[in-house]
Amino acid sequence: TDNSSFRRAIPGVVVTAGGYTSAPTDSQGHYVLQNLPVGTYTLRASRSDWTFGSTPFQNDHYTTTLSAAGAQVFMNITGWNFEPVLFVHGWTSNLGDFRRVRPEFQQRGYYTGLDTNLLETDILYTPPFEVNARHVRDWIDDAKYVTGRDKVVLYAQSMGGLVARTYLESSMYRGDVSQLFTYGSPHLGISSLLSTGCYLAPRPDAICQMTGPGMTLFNLTHFKRGGVDYHLTAGDAPMWKLFQVCFRIFGRKVCLVSVPVPDLSFRSWKGWAMGALIPGGDDGFIQTCSASGMPGSNIDRYLTQEVHFSSTLGSRDYHEWDGAPSAQGYAQ
Repeated sequence: TDNSSFRRAIPGVVVTAGGYTSAPTDSQGHYVLQNLPVGTYTLRASRSDWTFGSTPFQNDHYTTTLSAAGAQVFMNITGWNFEPVLFVHGWTSNLGDFRRVRPEFQQRGYYTGLDTNLLETDILYTPPFEVNARHVRDWIDDAKYVTGRDKVVLYAQSMGGLVARTYLESSMYRGDVSQLFTYGSPHLGISSLLSTGCYLAPRPDAICQMTGPGMTLFNLTHFKRGGVDYHLTAGDAPMWKLFQVCFRIFGRKVCLVSVPVPDLSFRSWKGWAMGALIPGGDDGFIQTCSASGMPGSNIDRYLTQEVHFSSTLGSRDYHEWDGAPSAQGYAQ
């Protein structure tokens, strides 16, 4: 027996074969079932606080046939002691949003869903949240099937947080989420600069749902789900830093004034220009007040200095800093 694709042995697991016999795994995760008669068996594994796939998954993957006396069959069983973490990406994006942090979870033994867990979204048209929420529901079904865990954690970027909320806060929900993490999700809407077309010609798609009026309506009809922990992370990337003007007089350093200059420690020049256009604090794309502003109590709200995504807005976003996992959003 082992934990996830990184093959960490799980000792102390009891493996049974059709109720005929059982054997515990050793320190290397190995087990041996001896003297089984010819027949077809479904192996079952058990250990406190661990699951080894749903019953249908075990039936599909851990069933084998001994066709002759003395035949040997080798079967690996994968166990899980954490709730799956499923990643929900943002508008016109993909799982590349999480390219640094998703492997971190996998290495620690979390199931993180299929590589094909993608929302329907492109720059020309992204369907309403409800359409993509059905995909999230399907991903949760897969995670429960593979791991046998009853609940999952949703880890969402930008629009993905609103899609996740749509699943959680609608009749689709089936009590199978323990925590929701959102990063840069516009809970109060996106800046009008990013959605001018929706004011000129409203249309039934996700972009127009994310306008200020659209999210006002959303928040009037969707509410924090009881029994689920919500964690909101919002970026307020610095725009300015002080540069002190100094010179030397007769060998002595004299500093007269501090001049504000653009701060590029988190933002790129494009991220800085975007910040200059967006009112108030922002992550280069979404206003800080919107990303942290979901109505309701008992909600964790974190502020970071990070940008929305590092591909164009800067080198430090919610998930990745200069090629390594984020030291703020992800670390929290």
